[in-house]
Amino acid sequence: MKKLRKMLIASLGAMLLFVAFVSVDKTEVQAATKEEGVSWAMSQIGKGLDYDGVKGNQCVDLIKYYYAHYGVAGYARGNAIQYTSNSLPPGWTRVYSNYQPGDIAVFKAKNGCSVCTTGENGHVGIITSIDSVGFNAVNQNYAGRSYCTQNWFHVRCLACAIRPNFTSDTTPPTISNVRITDVNADGYTVVCNVSDNVGISKVEFPSWNTDKHRGEDANWIQGSVSGNTASARISLSSLKSGAVQGNYVTHIYAWDSSGNKSGVPTSIVYIDRTAPTLTDIKVVEKDSKGYTVECKASDASGVDRVQFPTWTVKNDQDDIAKDWWTNQAVRGTRVSGDTYRFRVNISEHNNEVGSYVTHIYVYDKYGNYSCGRSGCVVPLGLFPQKIVKYGNSLLSLYNENYSWDEMKTLSGKLQSKLAEVEDAQKQQVITNLVSDQIRQYYYIGGSQAGKGQPWKWQSGSSVTYTNWDAAQPDCAGNSEFYMAAIRGHGRWNDMPSSYIYSGFILETPLNLKPAAEITYGNKVYRFYTAGIPYALAERYCKELGGNLVKIESEEKNNVIAQKVKELNKTFYIGASDEKAEGKFVWRDGSAVTYTNWSQNEPNNTADCGGENYVQMYANGKWNDYTGQSVDVGFIGEFDKMPTATSTPAPTNTPNATQKPQATNRPQSTKKPQATKKPSSQTDDSDYNWSSSDTSSDNVTVKKVTGVKVKKAAKKSLVVTWRWFVSQDGFEVQYALNKSFTKKKKTKRYDLYAERVKLRGLKRKKTYYVRVRAFKKVGTKKVYGKWSITKKCKVK
Repeated sequence: MKKLRKMLIASLGAMLLFVAFVSVDKTEVQAATKEEGVSWAMSQIGKGLDYDGVKGNQCVDLIKYYYAHYGVAGYARGNAIQYTSNSLPPGWTRVYSNYQPGDIAVFKAKNGCSVCTTGENGHVGIITSIDSVGFNAVNQNYAGRSYCTQNWFHVRCLACAIRPNFTSDTTPPTISNVRITDVNADGYTVVCNVSDNVGISKVEFPSWNTDKHRGEDANWIQGSVSGNTASARISLSSLKSGAVQGNYVTHIYAWDSSGNKSGVPTSIVYIDRTAPTLTDIKVVEKDSKGYTVECKASDASGVDRVQFPTWTVKNDQDDIAKDWWTNQAVRGTRVSGDTYRFRVNISEHNNEVGSYVTHIYVYDKYGNYSCGRSGCVVPLGLFPQKIVKYGNSLLSLYNENYSWDEMKTLSGKLQSKLAEVEDAQKQQVITNLVSDQIRQYYYIGGSQAGKGQPWKWQSGSSVTYTNWDAAQPDCAGNSEFYMAAIRGHGRWNDMPSSYIYSGFILETPLNLKPAAEITYGNKVYRFYTAGIPYALAERYCKELGGNLVKIESEEKNNVIAQKVKELNKTFYIGASDEKAEGKFVWRDGSAVTYTNWSQNEPNNTADCGGENYVQMYANGKWNDYTGQSVDVGFIGEFDKMPTATSTPAPTNTPNATQKPQATNRPQSTKKPQATKKPSSQTDDSDYNWSSSDTSSDNVTVKKVTGVKVKKAAKKSLVVTWRWFVSQDGFEVQYALNKSFTKKKKTKRYDLYAERVKLRGLKRKKTYYVRVRAFKKVGTKKVYGKWSITKKCKVK
């Protein structure tokens, strides 16, 4: 009875084990295709399989279930290594190359590669996908996992593979949605969708130049397959024709894992390898805020873009635009036909003035390009584009875009005014000035206090003559209270207080009052404090019959310098090297032979060059300087006025005798206008048109903002700030402590300063820096508040 009980318990245990471990269907159903087999294998991922209930979940348990799935379970015998030689079901084959999805992968025993390490009994799995390098397989008991996973292995890990007797496949792959992309001078990309009931094994793209070859000369380009998308880059250099301009074609062939093949042609692709044409590069305008480059660009296939990468000679290409070959910020604008323009603004190049370099790259739609170069010296200070004489004044045109208040303030400092138009004759001069310029509008001196208010000139007189454009003035937006002449026809438009595409026209009287006048030899020298641009100063002197002073000797320099010292101001003299760097000549073209340079001058040390004009310091020494500063006047040299012959006294007349006529008074040589000595009093035509003496009590000065301090070369710092017009200069103060009591120094700079270098500092020391602006009121200076203090450690 005990023995029988033991037998019943054993039988019951065996039945329970069978129920516990048989969780996979063993129904013997022959699989139709390898795809069905792969699908079955993928469905086992994540399952723990133990077919026979012996030794737990082993790699061969998966294979036994696979055999059972095909209805040949009785052939699944032995350890993994025995599958290299055990008996196979009828129709099944053992293969040693050209492995396919659905094959049973039999791994080498004692394999020691980095991807798969096996023991003496080897390893088995089911291949789900494969290429020439490796394969993916569903397998069990791999890498310590007692369930099914899919992993990638090298082909060299295989000893062989067992291929079930799959149903044969005769359906070729399907190729659809063919497209050609990324066409350029070097080639093109072909993309298509591919699908197959068995699986794609490879896709190839035979390609050739139809102008030179036929299909038998094609180069077969191996494609890449990702999901159901196949693609290949057709590089012209890889074809038999080489990289030449012409017509190309590509066919597409796809194979499945059963060896079935499909093929389709694509459309002909024309490749242009001719570079665009680039001509007529020129700088069409420049001013103190930048310059405009223009060129002509054309291409048979169409211009894609014109790029204008620009940098200053200072610090080489530290200021060139990032990714300049595609960057929209340096892309030119097509203005008409094949003409392109680009505006270079110094604000995008650290506000540096002096020598700039601009390269021009024209790209067509195939990536071919041509390049050229241009350059410009950007002046510091105002730069007149045109100067003409009208009546007793000079009209000068500028492309700098300032606000109305800034223009008004500047004109006062230059002892000038914004142009006023009193009649049609003067309007014609204005029209001629703006007819060929680049800015859309040029401000003149008219304004109104508000909508509907009368228009007045800057001098305060009423506007009587008008030349408004059609439907103007319209006070658009209720904010157009200022007058401008329109480029081309010169008619007027009412404008807001500032406009980015604008310039202005100044009117400078030809009777500026000199601060001093001296005679030396047979010449008269007049010292003008108006800080007008160098070119305008020269024209002013010429219109009055003279020129900027020419100094040929130490004696003459000393005479001039004595008066400069008394005036305590710096002045331009008539020498420059604007035509050839380092070769200084006088305005009459003669070489400068006598010089009196200050120490280390001339040095051309504006940010990146551009110091082409000579100024005399208050101590009589010379310096090369930029072309305009409100703090630099000019010295004119004129012929001395001839002395008139004295008038003889009349003969005494006896009482009864007829009174004889006095000897005729000889006529003095007509006094040239150029040497007419101005009155000591200022009349209505003098330069002070729009301002009067101002009490310092009523003057306010803006606080400087945007201060930045950066390390420069050894023992120096660079200080920059946000510039504004309504001031006469700036002061920079620096010290070794925040309270500015330790080693404090203060340096003063002129109206246009916005970037200065502090030199001679102590190494490894931290300096505190602040900036403020000031205005001159009579003999006094009115200061604004100090900026926020910045600190920086010196190298």
